[in-house]
Amino acid sequence: MLTDRPGEQLFVHQLDTLPAVQLWTVKNSDRLWAMHHETYTACLVLAPGSLRATWRYRGRERIISAQNIQLMEPGELHVTTSASEPASFFVIWWQPSTVEELARELGYPGAPHLRTCQTADPQFVAGLFRVYCAVERANPLAVHTALIEATALLIERCTLTNDRKSSIAKFHPGVARARGLLNARYAERVTLDELASAAGLSKFHLVRSFTQECGLAPHAYQNLRRVMDAKLRIEQGQSIKEAATSNGFADQAHFSRVFKRLVGVPPGAWSKAVRPTKAFSGPLPNAD
Repeated sequence: MLTDRPGEQLFVHQLDTLPAVQLWTVKNSDRLWAMHHETYTACLVLAPGSLRATWRYRGRERIISAQNIQLMEPGELHVTTSASEPASFFVIWWQPSTVEELARELGYPGAPHLRTCQTADPQFVAGLFRVYCAVERANPLAVHTALIEATALLIERCTLTNDRKSSIAKFHPGVARARGLLNARYAERVTLDELASAAGLSKFHLVRSFTQECGLAPHAYQNLRRVMDAKLRIEQGQSIKEAATSNGFADQAHFSRVFKRLVGVPPGAWSKAVRPTKAFSGPLPNAD
């Protein structure tokens, strides 16, 4: 479907046989995306080859280009900070239980922890590209098969296999405390005084440090958390009004504006795109 930006297209795919995984194909996007993840997420940058973009994750800014993969864990935020030109990319969103179950089958105990947030590993790139190609061919069996293979590659090639902690930079303790408060109470009214008190920082230093590390100011982070939760509620069958009210939006028009700004489409269009979740319609092609 077309979004609120000229030329940008967003396609949402989901298999009836694998409801805990969502797939996005995004084409010609010049949007500076900001997302809070409740999932394991892998984003394969497809094109153009000349793309140079920057993104912020866990307090550090990184450079990304085509044939690279961004990786995010549940409970984390990423923000695209610049892009040299419109990009096309393919995203897999795994509910944590899906990744954890396969990890146990592969012999890895505990919740997988990503050892990196960006990779150009040729095998993993090829694995995600196979999923993308299967989606483009609208072949459910091929998609499901390729997804299982890609999930195994995520676990085997991109996660830690012991109890060592990742070397990815952590948040300043004060920012982490303020972020934790917003994560716990994002649907409520939270004042800057409360955040500064939780952080043990002045309001000025909190706003500056929070924005530098997260890529968003505290109020923008709270709005993002609200919209991401509302998006999930809509996918699970709640009405738009219920999803808005549950996240502290008393004004549905305001909710629609914020949702459209962050997701790219109004909540009504999002509801139609994901419910019912029929990714592939029409006659299936011959199996390759």
